[in-house]
Amino acid sequence: MRTPVLNYHDVTKKFGSTVAIDGATLAIEPGQVVDFVGPNGAGKS
Repeated sequence: MRTPVLNYHDVTKKFGSTVAIDGATLAIEPGQVVDFVGPNGAGKS
């Protein structure tokens, strides 16, 4: 495994008392292609 160019571990995101993301982990290695897919207005950007 190569060293990731982007690495998130145990990320949590809340909006007030609402938990939107809980414990997410992401590692992207050099040359890897990643895409975020979802409907318009879903908050991908």
